[in-house]
Amino acid sequence: MKPNIRSIRPFLSALLLLSISMSLKEQSIKTLFNVIPNAEQVLTPTERSRYAAIGEEDTKEKVLIEISELANILSESAFSVPIKGVNHSMRSERFTQEKEGNFTFKGSFSETMGELYIYATNGFVYGNIHIDSLAYQIEPVNKKYAMLLRRDYSGTTCPLGEEHAEEGKVKMGQNNEQQSSTISSTNPVIDVMVVFSNQAAAATSNMQSLAQGAIQSSNDSFSNSSAGVTFNLIHYQQISYNESGSAVTDRDRLIATSDGHMDNVHTLRDQHGADVVVLIVSNSQGYAV
Repeated sequence: MKPNIRSIRPFLSALLLLSISMSLKEQSIKTLFNVIPNAEQVLTPTERSRYAAIGEEDTKEKVLIEISELANILSESAFSVPIKGVNHSMRSERFTQEKEGNFTFKGSFSETMGELYIYATNGFVYGNIHIDSLAYQIEPVNKKYAMLLRRDYSGTTCPLGEEHAEEGKVKMGQNNEQQSSTISSTNPVIDVMVVFSNQAAAATSNMQSLAQGAIQSSNDSFSNSSAGVTFNLIHYQQISYNESGSAVTDRDRLIATSDGHMDNVHTLRDQHGADVVVLIVSNSQGYAV
């Protein structure tokens, strides 16, 4: 029996139109950033050194990404985010832009669990990506390129020293004893104090928004994961500190109590009852936590 070409022609036309429509839809959805395979071809010698040094000990993944069209793409209702070679569809939930180079974004993945938070100040972009069980950070290299990092925190110690870590364990144990009957219905609150250097203060005029945005993104992520933990920005202020140029040295100076650098931070922490202290420092690419 010979096939009836006339009878299947409308069906073939419908399939062709559907295929074209899907193809056009795929082409219209932009990718948030492009992965740069060879950093040496696009970065200056200074930037290459910094890129190579970041996360040498605690990074599981590190790629260079191009973010020049980030603001334009984030302003659209839908786009995709490339993770491990796979484009994941994302829908926008909130995008606000104060001026060129200063914006915030929050979005969630359409086909899997996760969210994206982006903060930009003076053209330098920071962000967090949570997808399934993976967590990534976006840190700037310059205004055109950034690093996408997945770090390993399994060996991380308390940034305020072992003494503070033990103090936290005792405090938690006391709270557990006092609230054993209600612990299942009460979420612990972690009070966070943010301090920033003279250089960081000069790098942005909106440090409060940066701090509050980071706290909000953390709370959203923990809430979506049903982790039952809430972060509270209890205090933030500029401190009289000129950076060393090394993030490791700045961190060590923050931890030390009597080295002549930021010693008053420990008094401020006790004064405001902070559980965690975050120091924001500046660098040639903007500022970083």
